[in-house]
Amino acid sequence: ACNLYTGCDHGCIYCYAPNALQRKRDEFHAQVRPRKDVLNKLAKDAAGYGKAREKRQVLFCFATDPYCHADAEHALTHQAIEICHRHGLNICVLTKGGTRSLRDLNLFGSGDSYACTLTSLDPQESKHWEPNAALPEDRIEALSAFHDAGIYTWVSLEPVLDPSTTLDIIERTAPFVDEFKVGT
Repeated sequence: ACNLYTGCDHGCIYCYAPNALQRKRDEFHAQVRPRKDVLNKLAKDAAGYGKAREKRQVLFCFATDPYCHADAEHALTHQAIEICHRHGLNICVLTKGGTRSLRDLNLFGSGDSYACTLTSLDPQESKHWEPNAALPEDRIEALSAFHDAGIYTWVSLEPVLDPSTTLDIIERTAPFVDEFKVGT
């Protein structure tokens, strides 16, 4: 996994990252910045993994979002994907950024995957739980576009806020989602 940013501006109420990183929740969501020297460190690590012929995907990101609003300014995700591919590494993007991610669709190849988290189909409920993330329909549009481009897609159904809603999400997205990962 590679975390390109410190913090995430999506502001999800259920986010585990502030506690895991021992940061205050309001600071984590308000102070998003590129990790120090992250692209140089990634290039060094990618070179080593490439020489070792690593076949696992590099996950962007585990404790932040690769298509947070800050990425529009810094474009770290675009550069990070290029670095990984240059060293023969495949990538997996997990995001709530929705169609913001389409700016990098042309970088994805057959060994890569694209994923998003979906907790609701209702925009008002989504705004409550994930105030600054892309709305569910926007995320669904991005999933469909990546799938149509031949990219493996999956959905993280975590947290499950309501089991019947989770089943509705699966039914709605099944035609263009290759895998569902259901959390608690």
